[in-house]
Amino acid sequence: EATPHMHLCFIPITKSGRLSSKEIIGGPKGLRDWQDCFYEHISAKYPDISRGMPREATKRKHIPVYMFKEAAELYEHYDEILAAINDIGILNNGKKKRDAIALLSRYAPDMARLKDQLKITNKYVGELEEELRSSTSEAQKLQATVDRQAEELEDANTSLFALNARQKELDALISRIPQEIYDQITRQKQNYKGSDR
Repeated sequence: EATPHMHLCFIPITKSGRLSSKEIIGGPKGLRDWQDCFYEHISAKYPDISRGMPREATKRKHIPVYMFKEAAELYEHYDEILAAINDIGILNNGKKKRDAIALLSRYAPDMARLKDQLKITNKYVGELEEELRSSTSEAQKLQATVDRQAEELEDANTSLFALNARQKELDALISRIPQEIYDQITRQKQNYKGSDR
C-alpha cells in the first residue's frame, strides 16, 4: 500500500452487555486517544513507525470511490460508445441510430456526472498545488509535516491525474455526439424523470 495502516475490528460490548461504541471508545476524541496510546506503545518497540495525522489537521479530502467505479465502467465501454457515435454520424440508419441512442442514454448521466466532477477535482488539484506552493516558506520549520503532506499529495495527484485523463477521454467522446442526439437524450431523460412523479 502507498500508506500502510492497520484496522482494528471488535464489538464494543459494555459491562452490562449493551452494544455501545460511544461508551467503550468515547466518541471521536476517545478514538484519537486510543490511537495515540497505541502509537506510544508500538513506537517504543518499533521507533520507525510514524503516527498518521488526523484529517482535521491536514484538511485533506478523499476522492469519492464512486468516481473510480463509474470511470472504470465507462472506460470499459469506451469502444462500444465510440462505435455508437460513429454509427450515428456515418450511417444514420434508423435501427443503428435507435440502438446508439439507447446505448448513449444508458451512459449519458454517468458521463455528465463525471464531467461535472472533473471540474471539482481539477479545482481541488489546483488548491492542493497552491497550498503546497504557499507552504514552502514554512517547510523549514515543519519539514516532517511537509514531507508527509507532499507524499499524500503525490499519491492523490497520481490518482487524480489518472482519473482526469480518463475523464477527458470520456468528455471528448461525449463532445462527438451530435447535438441533436444529445438534446434528444436529454429530453428523454427529463421526460422519464417527469413520469416518475
